[in-house]
Amino acid sequence: MIAIPTHPITPMPTPPSPLTIGGVAITISPEIVASLSAFRTALPALLDTRSDARQWVAFGGDQCIAFGKSKTATFQECLQRGWKRGTFIVRSIEPELPEELDVPNEV
Repeated sequence: MIAIPTHPITPMPTPPSPLTIGGVAITISPEIVASLSAFRTALPALLDTRSDARQWVAFGGDQCIAFGKSKTATFQECLQRGWKRGTFIVRSIEPELPEELDVPNEV
């Protein structure tokens, strides 16, 4: 007979599933997935506060970690603050295009 545990079982985190692009499997880390989600959630507010000094933003996990005038300056700021490459994203503060666009078939 199998004993049923009486304490709650914590599920194991599921490893990120690979994305296939052009036949190559690419795995996106959970940190980057969280960063992208946080960026998309914050984007409407970021658009309202965009300025010359705040044209680019960086997210590490669910945190906004830096702003800058250029992608390079923002990236460098993250590195100076101790963030490691591959653990954060840097995005331009501008509206995102929808994933699917309706393009007419007429030429």
